[in-house]
Amino acid sequence: MSKNKLSKGQQRRVKANHQRRLKTTAEKADYDDNLFGETSEGIVISRFGMHADVESADGSVHRCNIRRTIRSLVTGDRVVWRPGKDAADGVSVKGIVEAVHDRASVLTRPDFYDGVKPIAANIDQIVVVSAILPELSLNIIDRYLVACEAQDIEPLIVLNKIDLLDDDGLRFVNEQMDIYRNIGYRRAAGFQSDSGRP
Repeated sequence: MSKNKLSKGQQRRVKANHQRRLKTTAEKADYDDNLFGETSEGIVISRFGMHADVESADGSVHRCNIRRTIRSLVTGDRVVWRPGKDAADGVSVKGIVEAVHDRASVLTRPDFYDGVKPIAANIDQIVVVSAILPELSLNIIDRYLVACEAQDIEPLIVLNKIDLLDDDGLRFVNEQMDIYRNIGYRRAAGFQSDSGRP
């Protein structure tokens, strides 16, 4: 069964409602207002179906319901949410996501049903980690660098397990990494601290 598509008029109304919720802190909710506190800003740190974990400004994490009118919510989204209060019947409502701010950047992947699917938002940096053994994969590094460049996200290349290489292997890896260094990419190396390698 395919998803029902919203008409252009419905999409405009949904967008207008989101903008209204972003601008005001005194909006009325579809839910009983007694169940929720005042609006506040937060960041989505994980998403589970129709629920999201939102980190508030004080660092606490709240499991929140997501409004049905919010079409896309991914890790990293900045949101307006309302914390829940304990209901009279003993059921605790943790919170509700009211609206989503515009994204500064978004990392996407192809999806068979929806074309392109966002997987993370508002990313400042991507750390591309590649192990030296069993074999260094420059192809994987290149693919992640292309994704970073497409979204204007700063990459950092980290090579792991370099302490397992002999001198010839280390020389070969350094030659390969010089290619990335010469075109402006930063890199770091990961190794076991007691290996004796710098």
